[in-house]
Amino acid sequence: MQDLIDDIIIRKLNNEPLTFYELIKLNQWLSRNARNRKIYSQLKLMIVQRSTNAKNDVFKTEIWNNLQQRRALAKPIRSAPKVRPINTRMWLKVAASIAVFFVFFMLSQKIEVWKAPQSNSKTQVGLIEKVALPGQRITTRLADGTSVQLNADSKIKVPEVFEGQERRIELDGEAFFDVKRDAERPFIIDTKEMHIQVIGTSFNVRTSEGGLPGVVYVKSGKVEVSNAASATITLTKGEMVAVDKVRGLVKSQIEDYELAFGWTNKKLVFRDSNIQSVFNAISKWFGVEITVLKRFSKPIPFTAKFQNPTLKEVMESLAHVYELNYEITENEITIK
Repeated sequence: MQDLIDDIIIRKLNNEPLTFYELIKLNQWLSRNARNRKIYSQLKLMIVQRSTNAKNDVFKTEIWNNLQQRRALAKPIRSAPKVRPINTRMWLKVAASIAVFFVFFMLSQKIEVWKAPQSNSKTQVGLIEKVALPGQRITTRLADGTSVQLNADSKIKVPEVFEGQERRIELDGEAFFDVKRDAERPFIIDTKEMHIQVIGTSFNVRTSEGGLPGVVYVKSGKVEVSNAASATITLTKGEMVAVDKVRGLVKSQIEDYELAFGWTNKKLVFRDSNIQSVFNAISKWFGVEITVLKRFSKPIPFTAKFQNPTLKEVMESLAHVYELNYEITENEITIK
């Protein structure tokens, strides 16, 4: 098992592609404890310094000697090995193996294996963008085990590997999260108007668009929400917060669970919705363009629930309520 994680670490630090299974294994190893994360950070720091040092061979020799000296603290050897040039992959494997073997000794004795000189170099963690196009709803599992359902016309940006002391992602659109619990590394979602932090819970987030405010609905657990205009608000099961342009974050109870979470079960739900928001929702749900030629003289609110509906089923309901005619041509609807 240790050989497997060593190999995964080596290939990750060498910028070699990992399978989804290997990314999960790496995240599980990093989540296990702070010591593992320190090992990974130490090795990553070595790679950064190695890549920016003009004298790579000298640098690798110094690291090799340093690691061998630390190894001697735990187990004396009869004679010092002869230092010779080694390729990058072999050097990484030796460094990873020795670092893992000695981390407990190092931490218990407060001995620092190696400290890189100050450097302005920064490593970049690879980001993955997961997108649900208009007309699509997708479910994806992140490397830490968190499940994410993306609503239509939504996207998230996530790192390949959650490093450090937090798990941070970006959201644009709407998504339902079932977050894998990790008390040492909070799960953080950044949107254009909210900052959301949890440890392990399930909740729905929607960013503001088309006249609808940004909201957070909590299904289980505890969620902390903040933004530039408001202090942190803590939500528990059955509570929600909405973004108000004047009052900031406004906390309340969830009144309609189907309105909040119905889309995750293929339910299209409207409650006292104006006609423009109805057209926006239909456009996203079915991935169609809507051209409105009819003039709506009276603002009639629309309330309805559809279970996995067809486009025709929804349009027939609208035609009855608003006395309108419509024409569907491929991916376009004309309202007459």
